[in-house]
This record gives sequence, structure tokens and C-alpha cells, in this order.
Amino acid sequence: MKKTIIAGSLIVAVIVTAGCMQGLMSGIMQSDTELGHAARVVGKSADAFRKIPFTEEQEYGRALTAQTFHAYGLFRAPEVEAYLNLVANTVAAYSDRPSIKYYVAILNDNELNALSAPGGFVFVTWRILLTLEDEAELAGVLGHEIGHIAEKHVLDTMQNVKKKEALMEAVTGGDQSAFNGLIDGMMDGTFGAPFSRHQEVNCDRLSGVFVAKAGYDNEGMARALLRLKEVGAAKPGRYYGSLVDRADESLKYQKEKGKVQAGGTKLTERYQKMCVEPLKAALTTQKIKF
Repeated sequence: MKKTIIAGSLIVAVIVTAGCMQGLMSGIMQSDTELGHAARVVGKSADAFRKIPFTEEQEYGRALTAQTFHAYGLFRAPEVEAYLNLVANTVAAYSDRPSIKYYVAILNDNELNALSAPGGFVFVTWRILLTLEDEAELAGVLGHEIGHIAEKHVLDTMQNVKKKEALMEAVTGGDQSAFNGLIDGMMDGTFGAPFSRHQEVNCDRLSGVFVAKAGYDNEGMARALLRLKEVGAAKPGRYYGSLVDRADESLKYQKEKGKVQAGGTKLTERYQKMCVEPLKAALTTQKIKF
């Protein structure tokens, strides 16, 4: 009985101490002192290097989705959206993150573009949908964006920004030990923009494998890239290297992996019936020239 009372007292003491410590640390971090500065640096550093849980990843994704819709506008075509989501999740089942639910939306934009955000959010413009010719090509474009999500490219960039902020805190405060610690931690990383050429090529490769494993024409991703080149999408500095070279890299990677059989289905008629035709009808109804 005495042991129980003592144990209970210890628990209460720990809780009280923890509460006092939390308040104390909060006060220190807000103080304009060297100790306060060091505490802020440590706090930012810990946040910058921690692994982001999926729930938080989804919150980032939702926030970026809202910004994307604000910048481009959302084009509603429910029949087409349902079809796009079906194809995307079919391809994603063969990705490195098959457990995520992927959501595809159409952007009200006349440019050839596809984007993605953390947490499984993918966006395509109606223009790129009208440019592609079959479902295998669509699967290639969606697979590329799924690759970015699977590889967590945007999340990596966000963490790099946090590392920069922590670094600036260390530099401006003259905290040499924190500065050295941050430098050591960032030696293996880079402060680059998202979707670097390396990341783009890597996602081309991954998409080619995803598409082929899903049973589509194994050249679907490569043909999508060549299709974009045909319509003049290869603007200097915009698409991260020659689209022809990237198409070749995608096919070469499939052979190197040795797990993809040539062939597969294109589903041209289904793409025209379930995507292009209803999309054109929706554009006409909404009085958008295409």
C-alpha cells in the first residue's frame, strides 16, 4: 500500500515538474538572451530534421491544393474526374506508396501542365488532357506525378527550407556550435528547387515502370513525353532537359530493371470516350475555347 502511494506521489511530482519545465522552456525560448537563442536554434533544428508523418503530409497537400486552385482555377467535369481518379489509383497500386489514396483534379488552364502535392494530390490541365491520345499516355503523365509524391520531393524541399531557417537563426545569433551541427546534418542534402532535372528524369523512369506493371503499353510514358514535344512543349529551361532524351531514359530504365515486359494496352478508344469527348462537352458548356 505504501509503495502504491509513493509511486503515485512520484508520478504527480513528475507531471508537475514536466509542466513547470515546459513553462520554463517556453519562457527561455522567447527570451532575448544567448540561452534563448540557443533554445530556438535547437527547436528549429529538431523540427527540420524530423520525419514528417502522413497526417501532416496531407495537411501540407491540402494547403498547396488550395493555393493551386487559387492560381489556376478548378475545372469541374465530374465524369472525367472519376475516370482520371480511376486511372491514377490503378497506376499508384504499382508505385512505391500504394497505400495512399490519390486524388486527381482538373485545372482550368490552357497550358500543358501537370502538378502534384504531398499526400496524394495530383493536378492536370484540361489542355494536356486534350493533347494526349490514349489511356497509356495519361497513365504515364499521372505516374510521373505519383512518382514525385512517392519520392516525397516536395516534402524534401519543405524540410530544406526549414533547415535554411534554422541555419539563419544559428548564423545571425553567432551560435557556432549550432551552426556546425546544422552544417554536418545538411552535408548529404541540397538546397535546391523542387522538381530538379534529376528528380524529373527519375520520375519519368518510375512512371514507365508503374505504367508497364499496371498492364498499359510499356511505352506509354515515353510516348507522352514525345507527344508534348510534338505540340511544342519543349520550351528552353522549362521541362528539364530534352524530352526525347527523357523518353529514351524511361525505356532504358525499364530494361535495366528487367521486370517489365514489352507490350500492354493503349486503350485509345476508351480514353477518347471517357475523357476527351466529355471534356470537350464540358468546355463547350462552360464557354471555354479550346
